[in-house]
Amino acid sequence: MKRILLLSILAAVTLAAADNDHSDWLTKGALNGYAWEGALGSHDRKVCYVSGMLDTYLMWDTESSKASDVGRLTRGETADQIDIFYKDAANGRVPVFLSLIWVHARVGGASPQDLEDIAALLRRSAATDTAPAGTAAKAPAKAPVKGVGI
Repeated sequence: MKRILLLSILAAVTLAAADNDHSDWLTKGALNGYAWEGALGSHDRKVCYVSGMLDTYLMWDTESSKASDVGRLTRGETADQIDIFYKDAANGRVPVFLSLIWVHARVGGASPQDLEDIAALLRRSAATDTAPAGTAAKAPAKAPVKGVGI
């Protein structure tokens, strides 16, 4: 029953973003940081969204998700970490589900420089749907942090 409620909330938020012409709330069809602050807004809604996201992830990837550092956090703590990621306005177009890569690294003890490198990589990934060909998808100057993948 909880999953049905969570999936209903996710669907409603996604439809609200599409119906109200909030095209800035979507990156490549996924809710991004602007939707995180705008459509979801309240902490309770964010926790519901995180629950749906993580439950879906657990259903499809049981082995790695059990070992995930994000799994050590409550749903509310995960939402708080995502809030921290989106405090940097430059991260606004990064889809919410990709912000979990940064959260995973932060909880796992990544250095501030590594966190900035990861955020930059996620921003470039989010920009590839609008950037001129060949400019946004360049490989980072430094290899991503070991153990953090996209």
